[in-house]
Amino acid sequence: MHTRTDIRKKRLGIILGGSGLIGGGLVHYFKSKVGDTVEVLSPNSKKLSLREPDDIVAYCAHFKPDFIINSAIAAINSDPQLAFEVNYLGSVYLARAR
Repeated sequence: MHTRTDIRKKRLGIILGGSGLIGGGLVHYFKSKVGDTVEVLSPNSKKLSLREPDDIVAYCAHFKPDFIINSAIAAINSDPQLAFEVNYLGSVYLARAR
């Protein structure tokens, strides 16, 4: 598990939605093209739920990322409440956690 208790020279980022098309492309880019200057984490929804503000705060407090990229989105045919919570509230919770 990654922690920021040590002094490190790499920047740490979190990419949400890393299993999707856009997020997966971003994860691949950072891991293959950027080199050793940036490390990215891509937690799944079990590790970091955008629907739970406490999860977001705890995850950010633990890892202390330098940046967050949110490419997570609810499926087009998902429940309207789920879409609202993930697509809208998730972004608001992320902004407030930083």
